[in-house]
Amino acid sequence: MRHIRVSAFKIRFSLNSSNIAIVLVGTDRLDAVIKKDEQVYNRFRACYRFGKLTGEEFVRTVNIWEKQVLKLPVASNLTNKRMLKLIGEATQGYIGIMDMVLREAAVRSLKKGFSKIDHDTLKEVVQEYK
Repeated sequence: MRHIRVSAFKIRFSLNSSNIAIVLVGTDRLDAVIKKDEQVYNRFRACYRFGKLTGEEFVRTVNIWEKQVLKLPVASNLTNKRMLKLIGEATQGYIGIMDMVLREAAVRSLKKGFSKIDHDTLKEVVQEYK
């Protein structure tokens, strides 16, 4: 995925001259920039915000990430209590931080020659995010 900085004019021009869907992803700062140009703002009114994940929603999301994003050769069982506790402490329920923690833990595990994320490797990564 490429991150591109563009002006409001370029966005308007792209919307007017192409038949492709454009999706903007960013933080509240992106909202502030988009709102400065009424024509652009009106084209991107639909908005979805990811809040904090809690409870069963958090568990389901970790499970999905393990199976569909990380796709390690062996199941890491990230939804067991010990692993979830570590993930929850590090991420506070934010999906973006969860993604960074789990990807980093997966990379380190593979570098160590493991086929899955082990508790010690996850704990090592989590310590860096506290």
